[in-house]
Amino acid sequence: MQQVNGYHLPGVRFQPLTHKPYYFMFGGQVIGGAQIFYTDRATAPLTAINLYAFEALKQVAGSDLFAEAGKVGRGFGMFDKVNGTDAKRKVLQAGTPAVEIVTSWKQGDEAFRKQRKKYLLY
Repeated sequence: MQQVNGYHLPGVRFQPLTHKPYYFMFGGQVIGGAQIFYTDRATAPLTAINLYAFEALKQVAGSDLFAEAGKVGRGFGMFDKVNGTDAKRKVLQAGTPAVEIVTSWKQGDEAFRKQRKKYLLY
């Protein structure tokens, strides 16, 4: 948890979690993971959390989920749909740090927020 909490993402913190699924791939096995606690949902960077989580998993556990999925013929369709493009996955796969990817959105994000402001009701 040190790795993901070390990113100091606003509005969120991570706690270790173990779970024993009853079925599917890890049925009957105790597996570890992270539980996400939102301390301020308005500031939590939801899309960015995915990228930081993939990066942390690769750094801490040496597990490249994209490479592993590719080896067994699984696609990345849902990840790409959630992110609106395959571009984020491809630069993450290429080794671009999550912080650089997230920072690259800043200009477009600010322009979008400015443009949408007149449509907000609250």
